[in-house]
Amino acid sequence: MPIEDSPPFRAVGFMVSSLGYAASRGFHRTLDHLGLDPRSFAVLRTVGFNPGQTQQALASALSIPASRMVAILDGLEAKGLVERRYRDNDRRSRAVHVTEAGNILLRKGFEVAVSFEKSLCQGLSDDEREQLIGLLERVGRNLGIGPGAHASWREAHEHPD
Repeated sequence: MPIEDSPPFRAVGFMVSSLGYAASRGFHRTLDHLGLDPRSFAVLRTVGFNPGQTQQALASALSIPASRMVAILDGLEAKGLVERRYRDNDRRSRAVHVTEAGNILLRKGFEVAVSFEKSLCQGLSDDEREQLIGLLERVGRNLGIGPGAHASWREAHEHPD
């Protein structure tokens, strides 16, 4: 059946939108009991895997506007999950590091994220899951969304949380 003859509920855009909404709400609920939201979790995860980056480097890596990154890091720092330290070679910028409390919460966050992913992909084989991710990444590139970035993050200055 040609695309133009497909009913709206059989359209890729409709399915991706509906699934994205449901997955987003579910992931928010999953992280909520840890006191995190998906953006904070993504930043904490990125700092955990790449300690010592500047907030500007983090913002660039995650496609988050710099002003929004400052607010996210302020929130994580206020909770004692990250700390910003002056860099030895450049006292004008600060490096971001995960604290011990942040590492503990990050491990818990990974546990619930993996559990959520397993429930989301229940009934798919590992190969089917990888194939689905590959197809969705191709669709994402058509929309200008790179791997590891979330479309809403780059628009946070237009539509804040």
